Amino acid sequence: MIIGSTSVNQLKEIINSQDIILNKKTLNEIDSAHLENTDPTLDKEFKLLNYFKNATKLISEGKFLDIYTKSVKFIKKIINFN
Repeated sequence: MIIGSTSVNQLKEIINSQDIILNKKTLNEIDSAHLENTDPTLDKEFKLLNYFKNATKLISEGKFLDIYTKSVKFIKKIINFN
């Protein structure tokens, strides 16, 4: 078990949750979500890397309006993602 609490209350909640037994349906839903995206941080970092790669290409080609438009779309996605 990995514990990442930021307060004493959260730590108590995590410790108390160890006795919770999840039913089969809930476990299947967790497994299904995990299979769709095994590491959400990796996916987000990959998208960020691709964004910067594409941005660099557009800047080098002198397509400043394109980079502005794509940047606005990208920032909106980040804001809506969280």
